[in-house]
Amino acid sequence: MLNYIAAELYKLRHKKGLYIGTGLLIVLELFVILPQIGTDLEAEMAYLFLTVFLPVGLFIAPILAALVFDDQYGHGTLKNEVIYGIPRSRIYLGKLAAAILAGTVIAAAAVAGYLGLSTLILGPIGAADKEALSAAVQAAFCAYPLWLGCLSFTFFLLVAVKSAAGAMAIAFLTTIFGTPLALVASQMKDSPLVFRLGTFFYAGPFQVIYGNAGARLGFLEAHAGLYCWLLGLAWVVGASALGMLVLRRREIR
Repeated sequence: MLNYIAAELYKLRHKKGLYIGTGLLIVLELFVILPQIGTDLEAEMAYLFLTVFLPVGLFIAPILAALVFDDQYGHGTLKNEVIYGIPRSRIYLGKLAAAILAGTVIAAAAVAGYLGLSTLILGPIGAADKEALSAAVQAAFCAYPLWLGCLSFTFFLLVAVKSAAGAMAIAFLTTIFGTPLALVASQMKDSPLVFRLGTFFYAGPFQVIYGNAGARLGFLEAHAGLYCWLLGLAWVVGASALGMLVLRRREIR
C-alpha cells in the first residue's frame, strides 16, 4: 500500500494543475493580506478573515480528488491497474490517501502562511489578538475533517460516475447549495428534515464554528471539535465504503 501511495504522489507531483492551483491559492491569500499593509487593521480582524474563508476549502477539495483520480475511466488507465493484479480496494484507498496527504500539506502551508504573514505585517499582537489567533487555529483544526469529508465524497463520485465532468458538477453543486443550507438549518425550527440534513451534511459543523447554531444543537454545539471530527470521519468512512463497493462491482473496460 505504501508503495502504491508513493507512486500516486509521484504522479501527482508531475501534474501542472497541482502547481497552478496552489499558486492561485497563494495569490488569493495575498489579495487578503497585502491590503493590510499600512492600515490600522487589527490582528484580531485579520485572523477572523481566515475563519470566514475556511469554507473555501470545500471547493478546493474536489479539485485535488480529480487530479489524483485523473479521469481514469475516460483515459482507460484504471483497466491497466486492474489487469496488472492490483486489488481494487488498494487502488481506491491508495489514490484517496495520496489526495488526502497532498491536500493536507497544501492546506497546512496555506493556513500557516496566512497566519504567519498576517502576524509579520501587523507587528506585535496583544492579549486579545492572541485569543483571536487561537480561535482561528481552532477553527482551522475543526474545519480540517470537514474538508476530508468533502474530498472523500468527491472521490466516491469520481468512482461511481463514469463522467469525471458529471462527478465534479455534482460535487460542486452539492457544496454550493448544501453549505448555505447547513449554515441556516439550525434556525429552521419548523422543518425537522432540513435541520437534520443540515446537521449531518459535511459542512454542517460550520454552524458551531461560526457560533450561530443556538441552543438547539445542545451537545454538538458544546463540543464543536468532537462534532466536526466525528462527522467528518463518518463521511470519510461512509464514502470510502460505498466507493470501494461500487469499484469492486463495476465492470471496467
